[in-house]
Amino acid sequence: MIDVTHENLVQFSDLPDWMNQHLGHGIHPSTLHRWRQRGIRGVRLETLLIGGARYTSTEALSRFFAATTAAADGEKLE
Repeated sequence: MIDVTHENLVQFSDLPDWMNQHLGHGIHPSTLHRWRQRGIRGVRLETLLIGGARYTSTEALSRFFAATTAAADGEKLE
C-alpha cells in the first residue's frame, strides 16, 4: 500500500518520461496501465486515485520490480 505521507508520488501520466529519465528507456503508457490493471506474474503495480488523477510512487515501482523479478526467478518475497 502506498503511504502518501512518506513515499515519493509520481503522476501516472508522467511515468513514461520519469522512466526514461531514471531507467534510460521509456515505457509505453498502455504497458503501465496493464501493470496496474492485470499485473505481471500475479503482481500488480500499486496506484492511487487523487482528485481524479492516477498516481504511483517510486517506492511502489521498486516493490513492483522486485516482486516481478522474484516471481520470474521462482522466488518469494517476504
